[in-house]
Amino acid sequence: MALALRSLCRGPTPEMIRLGIGSAVPSGCRVHRVARQGGQLIVDASPEFYRPPPGEASLWRDQVEMVAGQVPGIAAVAFRVDGRPLPPAVLRSLGLQGPLPVDGRPDRLRPRHGPAAHTAAGSPAGETGPLS
Repeated sequence: MALALRSLCRGPTPEMIRLGIGSAVPSGCRVHRVARQGGQLIVDASPEFYRPPPGEASLWRDQVEMVAGQVPGIAAVAFRVDGRPLPPAVLRSLGLQGPLPVDGRPDRLRPRHGPAAHTAAGSPAGETGPLS
């Protein structure tokens, strides 16, 4: 999980950019630690992690949820910034009131347009790749 979130922080590769694949997770952010507490993941990251581009908070939530949904038994993601609880104003700016619920269904991603319309996995938002 930490590795997947850190890869989001590195941003899209040049090849992904060439294909028009973007991310709502800001490039250059840092994920310090990811821990599991029962059915909840605790993500501790730099402040930049919580600053998606304007108007992209829902895509940010979808990307984080899609990554967290890959971990069996995870029902929510709680966030910390540099070891401290995320301030309520930052939660609100992300469209959250508390931990991010995880239902593990990336197919609920909404169709979008433009370079940021793609998920971290590279599929257009609202579409999923083949099931294995």
